[in-house]
Amino acid sequence: MNRISIISALILLCVSFVSAQTKVYKVTFSDKGMEYSIDNPGVFLSDESLYRRYENNIPVNESDLPVAPEYIKVINEKGYDIILKSKWFNAVFVQTDDSEKLSNIKELPFVENIELVDSGTRNPNQRSSKFGNFSDKMPVALAYNFDYGNSYIQNAMIKADSLHESGFIGTGIKIAVLDGGFMGTDTIAVFSDLYEENRVLGEKDFVDNGTVYAHSGHGTAVLSQIGGFDEGNLIGTAPGASFYLLRTEDVYAEYLLEEYFWAAGAEYADSAGVHIINSSLGYSEFDDPAQNHTYEDMDGNTTPISIAAEMAAEKGILVVTSAGNEGDGDWQYITAPGDAAGAITVGAVTADGIYAPFSSIGPTSDGRIKPDVMAMGQGNLVSTPTGGMSFGSGTSFASPLIAGLAACILEAQPARNIADVRDALRNTASRNTNPSPTMGYGIANGVGAMSVVLQTPSFIQHNNITIFPNPVLKGNTIYIESPGEILNIGLFSSSGAVIPSDILKISDSYAEITPTQKSQEGIIYLKVYLKNSVSVFKAVVL
Repeated sequence: MNRISIISALILLCVSFVSAQTKVYKVTFSDKGMEYSIDNPGVFLSDESLYRRYENNIPVNESDLPVAPEYIKVINEKGYDIILKSKWFNAVFVQTDDSEKLSNIKELPFVENIELVDSGTRNPNQRSSKFGNFSDKMPVALAYNFDYGNSYIQNAMIKADSLHESGFIGTGIKIAVLDGGFMGTDTIAVFSDLYEENRVLGEKDFVDNGTVYAHSGHGTAVLSQIGGFDEGNLIGTAPGASFYLLRTEDVYAEYLLEEYFWAAGAEYADSAGVHIINSSLGYSEFDDPAQNHTYEDMDGNTTPISIAAEMAAEKGILVVTSAGNEGDGDWQYITAPGDAAGAITVGAVTADGIYAPFSSIGPTSDGRIKPDVMAMGQGNLVSTPTGGMSFGSGTSFASPLIAGLAACILEAQPARNIADVRDALRNTASRNTNPSPTMGYGIANGVGAMSVVLQTPSFIQHNNITIFPNPVLKGNTIYIESPGEILNIGLFSSSGAVIPSDILKISDSYAEITPTQKSQEGIIYLKVYLKNSVSVFKAVVL
């Protein structure tokens, strides 16, 4: 094979599913058809997704309904290949090399609009500049010999290490990472616990329906900031969390279509019952200048990806996104979806807590404070696809630190109310009384945010047994009400050890127990023994 043939083969290998001649159009429908009903949500939403809505008092509505199968069938019968569906936008995306053929669907009674979203050209080289940069050079400020190794400062700056010491590592929290690829993630040691413990719950490539373990190692580095665990080297902010790895970014091109890939990924995450989305992606300019966003578009409800991010937040998902790396460029401002009001937009600071000049700035075009909070994003220790370590810079690596921090807080919060966590992160950050366009509300404070979130006690109910309050202060009383006779109660650690407590009262269907001043802080377990059953409740002692 000659040199030209080799180059041609490599180009064909690298480009994604759309050929140079093929264009992609968004076909929006006027309604959701007749097959699905919000009165029967279990048909199209998982139990986990429905429970998250219950926790956040969010009703199921028409946007949750899938795209009408009968409309999809008609589009297919017209000879179109549907590459993507979006229930939030009530649209399908079709590819064709002849736009004239679209005339046979433009007049369909249920078709509302048709829009070009991808003109089909691809660059065989990754557009990696949007992701930040990597270096083997270790900043002097990071030379600490702790269990966290050289990832200590990025954890300690936002007090993630303090939350870990209290027993909160994101256990039970589901995080979807939307990115450009996760090369090596399934084979390298820093993620071995994720796979051995079956905490990678799902993988999906929305770009070309291939594998998520190809195309880019950016997602690998991002994931290491949350779920990485290599004792004495790199520890993420939520090493006990579970993950969905979703490829929504086409690293070989930049088209509006990618924002709809993101939306489809967010819809998938919603249906799977995810608690948090991390998005270390941002969009402002495209290969087709006609699709470029303007600063005026950064109002939280104009760009498709920001609309989708806002929708995800309305479904009870905590959306954490990078602010962008445009601070020292011509654009300068945050990129979409960083303008979404419901998202936590994260900017970057240095290891010394100083604003990193590349970090995109606010405010939004409608005058809202963005970014929301800051985390370390310059000289972060990250994993490479081969299992080595590198030092990366970019808001891409600040965002996942906050996503993991939020997971630890959600683990401790019995009701898992997303709005409470989002507000607490903003209101306890270092500049919360004096926000700025560069630093937002300041550097996040995990301990402060958790203390605010846990100040409001809540009920927990299971098997018709109610306990209150949760969390509880050491020395304060936990009250238990049961429909059946209570025979005994007790407090235990996660290892099963008895926690010192005083049983004040057991009387038929009512009991009281008080953790003593010597009891440990953090997660405890309350066991309630009835005549024919034992119920276990997870509680928090402060």
